[in-house]
Amino acid sequence: MPHQLKRIIAVNIRVAKTGQPSQLFAQLDPRGGVLAVGVNGVGKTTFLRTIPLFYGATPQQILKGSHKGSMITYTLPDLTSAIVFEYERTTAEDLRCTVMYCRPGEDEPVFHIMRSGFDEKFFLNDSDEFLTREGFKDRAEAMKVYVTPMLRMHQYRAVILNERSMTKEGRELRNLALEHSLGPSSLHNLQQIAAAMTTEKINFNDLKNIVVDRITEDSGVSGSKDASISHRQNREDLKSWLDARQPRAMQRSCAKS
Repeated sequence: MPHQLKRIIAVNIRVAKTGQPSQLFAQLDPRGGVLAVGVNGVGKTTFLRTIPLFYGATPQQILKGSHKGSMITYTLPDLTSAIVFEYERTTAEDLRCTVMYCRPGEDEPVFHIMRSGFDEKFFLNDSDEFLTREGFKDRAEAMKVYVTPMLRMHQYRAVILNERSMTKEGRELRNLALEHSLGPSSLHNLQQIAAAMTTEKINFNDLKNIVVDRITEDSGVSGSKDASISHRQNREDLKSWLDARQPRAMQRSCAKS
């Protein structure tokens, strides 16, 4: 299935019980149904909360209402700690990896996108020791794999969601989006929906309201019949409504470009 997140790989991330880097690779496949099991304190919630970061959600959006103060420095405690998001673009062979590190001295993620699927050898030196962000990039490029320059959160989001901007930086990011965006058209506001899905106490009606608000806001036709949906509808009704809107959204996106 094209245009999907295939797996999340934790590279030497924090062990919740000890606070130390794990010295391990751990993987999660988010497709279909996922059941994360384990005793309290092993990091299940922390790992699951990293998923919206792939879609450009900020740590602040993800942690809203959780009473937690930090996310990136907590999850990625070492210069060699990383989260890798492997995703499929147009075909099963057209793979990319978003590689996320912690910006030194700050609770902020930074990103590289590599034109390759995941392989542990990108993150280990010849002695099987974990590499830092600079070491990872050098090693991947030495193996003839293209790696983007470091991207801050707003830059990464513009690329992965194929957002549109007429600034000089925006034009450069659009060129990267042609090669690395998740979908063929703009996925503006997807990061807010992804962040909302990690909220512990959200129910379906709340999520439905967020989806409607984001699509209405993006459509620029607030209050029109086309931009509204009854909150009494069920999941199937909402899916049908979104499917019916998709061709028009894609037409507007193509017209703008």
